[in-house]
Amino acid sequence: MYVRGTLFLVMSVLFAAALSALAAEFSPALEAELAAKSGSEFVSAIVFLESPLDIRALDARLHEQR
Repeated sequence: MYVRGTLFLVMSVLFAAALSALAAEFSPALEAELAAKSGSEFVSAIVFLESPLDIRALDARLHEQR
């Protein structure tokens, strides 16, 4: 259960970062991995953000929105 919550948080951060960024850079390996997966499969990735993100505030907002 903890893994799913963590995965959801990571994916939410990725989604929020993607929406707020003007441009995103993905490695060719990640692009290939995403292309090879179906829409229901998970992909692990490490994300480096250029600006700080308040994870606690994002987590609280996502819990409010469900």
